[in-house]
Amino acid sequence: MHISDFHEQSLCPICYSPKRRKVGLRGDRPIADLPKKNSVSVSELTLGVWDCKDCRHIYVDPCPNEEVLFKLYEHESEEYFEHLHSTDLEDFLSLLNSKTTEPGRLLDIGCGNGRLLAAANGWTCVGVEPVASFAAKASQFGEVYASVNDVRGTFDVISIMAVLEHVVDPVLLLRKAFDLANPGALLIIEVPNGHRIEAWILDLLLRLSGRPWTIRTAPLQTPFHLAEFSKESLVLAVQNLGWEIQEVSTLKGTIDYPIPRVVNTIFNFIQRISAPFGWGLNLTLLARKPTQTLS
Repeated sequence: MHISDFHEQSLCPICYSPKRRKVGLRGDRPIADLPKKNSVSVSELTLGVWDCKDCRHIYVDPCPNEEVLFKLYEHESEEYFEHLHSTDLEDFLSLLNSKTTEPGRLLDIGCGNGRLLAAANGWTCVGVEPVASFAAKASQFGEVYASVNDVRGTFDVISIMAVLEHVVDPVLLLRKAFDLANPGALLIIEVPNGHRIEAWILDLLLRLSGRPWTIRTAPLQTPFHLAEFSKESLVLAVQNLGWEIQEVSTLKGTIDYPIPRVVNTIFNFIQRISAPFGWGLNLTLLARKPTQTLS
């Protein structure tokens, strides 16, 4: 990759505030393979990771261009599919059934290999997937478009699961989703929580050891995250576009960090007990499009 493959992102992509705090650096390889001292010489590329002081959104600057990201997904498609499999599909289907009265039209933005399209029995499913190899697999389960701009019709449910953290402009995507939603339509979003407890602990340990790295985001290696959300930034992005927020929660989960197993076990325990208080691994948001709009 070359510097021309990146663009400056000096403003928060959610609230557009210039006020921010530097969290650390991310390189072009996993944390475990990066230097153990205050040096970046082993990494060919490093990007800054920033925490917005206003909405607490965590994002990278500079940011990879979309064309570069698509190439990265294609290059490591099998490993990325494995990442997608970590999503708890049964929980999503249970949520879908409990919040809707009958099957209708469902749009899954960022449908990957089509796992959700295949599992949503009774629903008329449409997917959006810009990565060609992913879309080819998903198309056996429903109609799949390369871009949300190509989608026609409106929908009763729109799901954006493990997607917004990969998108250069998440607000634009949410606006397009709003336009495709029927009045009263349900929106289901899941994103990584940038303010989970073990992330702060690990970043602190990296600072204390003299290393400039952060575990937040991974723009240059799988899972290719450009951002991690706070509850404030997620609600702000959705609410400002006209959606009515119904519920925001965090889910417990596990990440196998490149650290001793006993420490990972401790972090997993922290996840379980802290998730009900907003410190879980992932943020889940439910919202609906108003049935009536102001004239």
